[in-house]
Amino acid sequence: MSLRIATYNIRGGLGMDDVRSLPRIAEVLHTLEADIVCLQEVHQNLPWSGLANQPRRLKHLLGSEVVFQRNLSLWFGGFGNAIVTKAPVLHVKRHALPGGREPRGCLEVRLQTNLGELKVLSTHLGLSDGERRRQVMRLAEIVNADRTPVVLCGDFNEGPDAGNLQFLLEQTGLRDAGVGGDFTYSSDAPRARIDFVLLSETLSEDGLWVAPSIASDHYPVISNIKLRS
Repeated sequence: MSLRIATYNIRGGLGMDDVRSLPRIAEVLHTLEADIVCLQEVHQNLPWSGLANQPRRLKHLLGSEVVFQRNLSLWFGGFGNAIVTKAPVLHVKRHALPGGREPRGCLEVRLQTNLGELKVLSTHLGLSDGERRRQVMRLAEIVNADRTPVVLCGDFNEGPDAGNLQFLLEQTGLRDAGVGGDFTYSSDAPRARIDFVLLSETLSEDGLWVAPSIASDHYPVISNIKLRS
């Protein structure tokens, strides 16, 4: 028995061809056939996104529950993280992360899945090394708050060997499901792996891959996960 998880920084639906299209993002998500998708850079009522309420629009386009966390507020809109799920939602927490130039957060959604209860986290870390260090310290507290199995997904803005990611893995016991995996950024000329699926020790991956698309500047990352024997 397995569960398909994906993570995708959608850049507000803006593709590498400078076309902003949420239906195209939804089409990419449909092809993934994922049970749970962690999203970053989801816009809500922003002028440069046509004032679209993207969480609500994605819920309509995908026919799934969409839980949203606004991290940055601008006028009557903003943007942040989201989790798209077909599994029943048990509980939601919206955590602020220590900021820098731009507010960041971690969206926590507890789900009842075919693997049991899971704590799914969607996050997007900052651009500077110093703020990422503060943010992963807070993430470690969130992960370690209880013994519920965790899937932590997101755009970490640094590679797999970077110090902050390694610190997080050491502090939490999480594993990188994509060791040796493909580059995820940027989607027109992939040169870095900065989007991750991290798993509790009670979970294991049964395959992990990217889905090439220019609908955003990132590729979506997909993994089938299961309970470790």
